Amino acid sequence: ADAVYGPRIVVGAKYQQYSQTTSTDGITEGSCSGSSQCVVLFQRAPERKRLIVQHVTCTVSVNTGSIRSGALSTRKGQTFPLNFSHLVPVNTTGNWWVVNSPVMHLVESRERPLVTIANITSANWGIGCTISGQLKKP
Repeated sequence: ADAVYGPRIVVGAKYQQYSQTTSTDGITEGSCSGSSQCVVLFQRAPERKRLIVQHVTCTVSVNTGSIRSGALSTRKGQTFPLNFSHLVPVNTTGNWWVVNSPVMHLVESRERPLVTIANITSANWGIGCTISGQLKKP
């Protein structure tokens, strides 16, 4: 099922993944339409590897409101660990936003990275995010 969470590329220790798989709760896949937040789901970090996410970038369109925050976090199973990294939303024009930040975010083996974007009001969403970084052995 992870394969539907966007393609990932691993070259040596370098890692990059793009995803447009969305969720309103960070667990169940589905449309974010009518919600004030949207979560992008990524594939779990490979078994016996740690992923150090070093950069996150998202393009976001909302039909109404303004993006107020973004965050990279992780979960294992249905448990959400408390570690997260803030992301900076920037309005580019009209209803288009870029949520983009360098980070240093550790994702343990088999944890799932998530990007959560929050709007000030319920909206219809168009969203895609890329994470990139390094894979390390524990």
